[in-house]
Amino acid sequence: GKPSFVQESCPDIMGEALGNQVSDDIERTLTHMATLSLSSIVELRATTASVALSFAGALLRPPVFGQTAVQGHSSEIVAAQVYRKSFPTEVINAFWSHSWQASHWQKVLVLLLFYNGVPAAVIGTLGAFLACGLAVLGYLPAMVWESSAVQSDKAAVYGFFVWSTISGCFFYLVTLFCWRSKKTIFLDKVCIHQTNERLRRNGIDNIGTYLSYSSNMLVLWDPTHVTRLWCVFELAEFLYAHRMESTVPVLCRPVIIGPTVRFQDVHLGASRLLLL
Repeated sequence: GKPSFVQESCPDIMGEALGNQVSDDIERTLTHMATLSLSSIVELRATTASVALSFAGALLRPPVFGQTAVQGHSSEIVAAQVYRKSFPTEVINAFWSHSWQASHWQKVLVLLLFYNGVPAAVIGTLGAFLACGLAVLGYLPAMVWESSAVQSDKAAVYGFFVWSTISGCFFYLVTLFCWRSKKTIFLDKVCIHQTNERLRRNGIDNIGTYLSYSSNMLVLWDPTHVTRLWCVFELAEFLYAHRMESTVPVLCRPVIIGPTVRFQDVHLGASRLLLL
């Protein structure tokens, strides 16, 4: 989305002033982006997906820097701490384009699935196979014993196990929320300093370069995304910067996917347990 120093949820009385500020930022950035070259006074910076998703995706919550004079000093300290979570780099795996008005927890869930979904599925499956093997070898007890529906012999009693389901779900969820993806990403709130005017201006002026050096753009789509000026601007500039490539490296993930898939997983796991 647009740089997070611009408060999208600001009071209406500030709307006109912030609108002029956004227009000035875009005009200045467009002028600099004509060459798509990195300014000599700024370095390309990125962070990792795991950092952005740590602490339940705290960095994806709407920004609050510099909202009041009383909070000014504290905000500068927080902004400096957040900025230190980024590091110099030569290439960025994905540029995150999102609206700060979108649901925070929906964005976090869809990003967890995008970056941690495959490792979670693999480790969850291995965990299920491990539990199955331990149950077959007798190290895990049967949970339910039932007589055979085919044989009349009362000795024909079979044990039913759900250790694979429990183990698979456990390892899947732990991996989904705890896996540390090292893929580099651009998140404006982290890679552009939010209170230092010089660093902030340099970061905004070089948005085009960040887009050019990003291998992919990950669009976290919600209904407000296409209504945000900076979101549309980022997408248009990314397509222009990568216009010579054979395939367009834009990945669109509606944020509603996250909670929908999580609900299906919970429903499936509960249904299998209830079958006992």
